[in-house]
Amino acid sequence: MVHIAPVGEPLDLDAVRLLSAWMSARRDLSAHLDLLTAFGPSATEQVTRNLPLVDELHARDHEAWLAYRLYVLRRSAGSAGPVGE
Repeated sequence: MVHIAPVGEPLDLDAVRLLSAWMSARRDLSAHLDLLTAFGPSATEQVTRNLPLVDELHARDHEAWLAYRLYVLRRSAGSAGPVGE
């Protein structure tokens, strides 16, 4: 469940930055997968050529998600601070 800060509650800019990075990586991956889907089943060569890029975009998405998740878990445990500390 998403926590939405009530009016007047300070915004956690680190969480916003990490969430934004994850959402951007997710959009990039989704857009590329949509493009591959548009190639259709007869375009095996185009899909095969694009698999390394799909792997790269998937890795970026996963890394961004893990960074956001780690930050949220640390914040929930009371040890909020920049990721990597």
